[in-house]
This record gives sequence, C-alpha cells and structure tokens, in this order.
Amino acid sequence: MKKVEGWKAGLFVGSLSLIAIAFSMREANRIPSYSPQRLAPPQSDSRPQITFQPPEESVHPIAPSQNMALQLEKERRDKEEAHARYITRNVNPGFSRKAIPSFAVVAATPEGKLNSALISKLVSRLATNGLELIPSYFTSEFVADGNLRTLADGSNELIADLELSKVLDGVVLAWEEIAFETSPELQNLVTASLDLHVSIIRFTDHNNRETFVWHAKGPGFRKPDAQLAAEERIMTQVARDAKFTLMPSHPQL
Repeated sequence: MKKVEGWKAGLFVGSLSLIAIAFSMREANRIPSYSPQRLAPPQSDSRPQITFQPPEESVHPIAPSQNMALQLEKERRDKEEAHARYITRNVNPGFSRKAIPSFAVVAATPEGKLNSALISKLVSRLATNGLELIPSYFTSEFVADGNLRTLADGSNELIADLELSKVLDGVVLAWEEIAFETSPELQNLVTASLDLHVSIIRFTDHNNRETFVWHAKGPGFRKPDAQLAAEERIMTQVARDAKFTLMPSHPQL
C-alpha cells in the first residue's frame, strides 16, 4: 500500500511540474502585437511670417500757397519762352549795341515781302561817317507778318516787345504802294504809279518819327518794266531831298 501511494504522489508532482513548464514556455513565446501608427502630416507653422517691406517715402501735401507759387513760376517761364520765340521770328541774332549810333533799315515790296534791293539803295543814300546802318537786322517774317507797317503806324508796344532800343538808336522803315494803268491807244502802254513811304523812328529822341513820301510814274510795255522805271525816278527824288537824312534830329551826331 505505501508503494502505491508514493507512486501516486510522484505522478502528481510530475504533472504539476509539466504544467508549470508548459505555462512558462507559452508566456515566453507570446509576441506583443502593435497596431500600425499613421504618421501625421507636418503641420504648417502657425507663427506669423515676417517679410521685409521697404520704408515708404513720406509724402507731404503741397500747401496751397506753395502750389500757387509753382504755378506762377511755370507761367513766368512759359511767357519768357514765348517772348524769346517772338523775338527770334522777327529779329536776326548776333547784334549788339555799338559805340556809335545804329539804325536798322528795312523795306517792303508792294506785295508785302522783304525788299532787299530797296534796302540797299536806302543804305547807300543814308550812309554817314560815325553812323552804323544795319540792312539785315529784321527777318523776312517781320515784313510778312505786317510788323513793318504796325511799327510805322506808331506802335511803341512793338518797340518794347522786340527790345529794339537795347541795340538800336532807331529804325528806317520803307514800303511801296503801286498801281498800274494800261493805255490801249498807246499800244497797251503800261504806266506804273508808285508811292514810296519812309518812316524814320529815333528811339533816343522819345521815339520821334519823321515821315517822307515820294511819288513817281514809270512807263513800260510790261508791268515789271514800268515799275522799274518808276522806282528809278523816285530814287532820283530821294537823292536830291536834302531833308532825308539821319543827322539833323540826332543829338549824338
């Protein structure tokens, strides 16, 4: 009986040992399971972005008085430029005041154009020692624009606008008026009736004016021939007219 009980006890102990070993092995071989983790997308930086901004130029409003001053200055410059253009249109450049009295001589044809031939004749007639006569002081536009007749009619404003007294002591203004007549009974002979007007203005004598008028007729079978004949007769009168001179009324001569 004791042998049987001992055997049973040993079997029971052995069974317990096997159970313990098996349990230990199962715990040792167990692998922990992990669920896959998704990577979160990178979060944007919520901090404010700092960018470089160039400093803005400070704009100061223009005061009304300053704006008015700028406008007046612009108007002054525009007026000066317009005045300079006006002088350039009427007066040739390069002249300056001389130590002796200076007179500009200008003449117009009956058609209102610059008459260079008549200018040369008048310069030769008026030439005097101690006196400068300028035949090219005025431009052709001065004559074409009618300023010769305006000046001869007594415009002191034109003298100031063209600043004539800065360089000149006076001017000699001449212009022709002509009419033609045809005579059928004389084989259509053409007669030119010519008037020559000359006005002398002395700036140094309070713009004193002297006026001369000569008249002559010239025949010809063509108008140019008749006009030339009349001009020759008039220049003969001019040469003989002792009053036609720049000397008597000029205080510096």
